[in-house]
Parts: sequence; C-alpha cells; structure tokens
Amino acid sequence: DAKAFCEWLSEKEGLPYRLPTEAEWEYACRAGTNTPFSTGGAILDEFIKNPDNSWYPCPIRGRGREEVVPLHVGKTTPNPLGLYDMHGNTEEWCEDWYGPYVDGHQTDPLGRVDGEFKVARGGSHGTVA
Repeated sequence: DAKAFCEWLSEKEGLPYRLPTEAEWEYACRAGTNTPFSTGGAILDEFIKNPDNSWYPCPIRGRGREEVVPLHVGKTTPNPLGLYDMHGNTEEWCEDWYGPYVDGHQTDPLGRVDGEFKVARGGSHGTVA
C-alpha cells in the first residue's frame, strides 16, 4: 500500500516519490552523526512517549495498563538535518526487505529485493523493566 501511494502521488504531482532504502533512512535519521541516535549514544527522555505502553491499549504490551498515549508530531527537538520524529512516534516502511547485513564497508547498500517482511525504522521506544 505504501508503494502504491508513492506511485499514485508521483503520477498526481509529476514528481518522483518512493520509500527510502534502509541506508537512506538511517543516514537521514542519524543526520551525519556516527552514534546510534542523532542525539548521541542513547535515546533522550523527550523521545520516550511512555515506557510502559504503546499508543494503543494492548494487554500484552501494556503490562495491564490501559491508557492511550497521544502521539503528537513535531513536538520534540528536530535532528541536525531538521527532521522531526525520526526517533519514536511511528514506524516507517523502507524499500528494503529484511535480511542479514553484509560484513564490511558499503556505500549506498540497496538491501534485499525480496524477503519475508519489509524493513521498518523509527517506531516507539521504551525502557526495559
């Protein structure tokens, strides 16, 4: 559906739209840093929406708590490239299919072209209890 939307939007606007590869998404997310997060080696508290629950009440993941956590976009500090919500809020589909990483240095890797499920990045973060 996400790819179909990109195709529809491309046709509608006459501009090329597509999902990013995993490598492109990671580059945009980390914004030129060499750390796991654009903010450094650890996720900052402002990006943790709720360490006990997802945004949708789920008895398995919510540890028995039922409140809904509102997800507002653009409320946290943007990364050095000016992109908001790259750490947390929602998962974002990538063009690649999930597969094992290839050892060694790579430049603009494209990832697998087939597989069992697509790569998703971003997502929500919580603490381990």
